[in-house]
Formats: sequence, C-alpha cells, structure tokens
Amino acid sequence: MPGNKVPAAVEWQAAASHRENSFVGSTQIASWGALYYAFAVLAPDIRRDLHISNETAFAAFSWSLLVAGVAATPIGALVDSTCCHWRCWGARHGRWRCSACCTG
Repeated sequence: MPGNKVPAAVEWQAAASHRENSFVGSTQIASWGALYYAFAVLAPDIRRDLHISNETAFAAFSWSLLVAGVAATPIGALVDSTCCHWRCWGARHGRWRCSACCTG
C-alpha cells in the first residue's frame, strides 16, 4: 500500500467491530449483574424450599458458575464447528439466510 495508509473500508470495519464488541460486552456485564442480584434476592426462598443452609445454596451457585466457566470454551468451540452447518441447512430450505461463515 502506498504510504502505509489503511483503506477506509478497513477502518470502518474495525470501528464497526469495536462498536459491536462494546455492545456485546455491555449487555454481558448487565446480564451477569442481573444474575448475581437475582440469586441474592431469591436465595432465601430457594434455601427455604430446598431445606438447605444459606452456605450450601451459595456454594451450589458458586460451583455452577465454575462449571459454566470451565465448560464455556469447549462448548463454544463445538457450537462454532457445527452451528454453521445448521444455518446453511436452513438457508437451503428457505428458513434462514445463510451467514458469511458458510461456504457451499
């Protein structure tokens, strides 16, 4: 490229990607905040209904977060490797528009 100038299309794409990432990050922060708040509000009723101690309820919640965190990467990789095939199947059968990741 002459003068090492970045094409306008690349700059726009980078800005759009940054906006999308900011939006996704903001919604994820809000959803995690709501999850933590909701559990803290619902824990007394959960504890009472299940006849468990407060510590047991919060320990179970903590373990569920740990399991979700450990499982997220392999499950995400599995979805990334298979989901596109389903989207293209739907596109071929007139149900969805085929995404850019699908080839063929």
